[in-house]
Amino acid sequence: MKQLIIERMNNVSFNCMFMNDEFLIMGSDSRETFADGTYNDNRQKTFVNTQQKLCWSYTGLTKLNGIDNIEIINIIMNSPTPIIDKLQLIEHIMCYETGQYYQNYKSDSIFDLLIGKFTGSHFLAYILEVKNGKSHIKVNKEYSSEDGDFYEASGVYTEIIHQLNMNEIYTHPVQAINNLISHCKELSQSTDKSVGGKNYIVFMKKDGSISTYIDGKITII
Repeated sequence: MKQLIIERMNNVSFNCMFMNDEFLIMGSDSRETFADGTYNDNRQKTFVNTQQKLCWSYTGLTKLNGIDNIEIINIIMNSPTPIIDKLQLIEHIMCYETGQYYQNYKSDSIFDLLIGKFTGSHFLAYILEVKNGKSHIKVNKEYSSEDGDFYEASGVYTEIIHQLNMNEIYTHPVQAINNLISHCKELSQSTDKSVGGKNYIVFMKKDGSISTYIDGKITII
């Protein structure tokens, strides 16, 4: 089973994905933490485009100088542009945004994007990581389900992915990912409180069906 080593970053939220030959699943919490320590628990960061058989999940810098990066990225991801072109544009934007934050506030700024796509025969996963204006070129690649099972987490508590119940992920994948996110929320309550809110999950199967969940219950997102 393949896994990347995405940099762990405190004071951000959490997301994760798992992909094998039969399905792809990803999810995140919904907490947006502000510079003053307050937070909004209704910030959706996992999305899906059913027509394009595409899903994506976001952690890191959400807003800067009134610019909502999640909204901009969603516009790009929902466009008919080829996926590689989308990634290059998002990478360019977020290198600028995280670089500006780093220069202005003298504090680390990170952006992670997990992307899943069903081609009609197999699944593809894409990873995009940017920190302080620089792209993580060792991580930013395409990964195929044809090359074996793949799992990843980004944001805070990236090490938690190793606690994923491997028996449960194959038999009850939604429950497994929902439990993992909930565990991160529990850990966060006694530390930086950057993970919270609701659990958003997208589940794509090899038959082309896509289902979405909030807190483990099937819901349109």
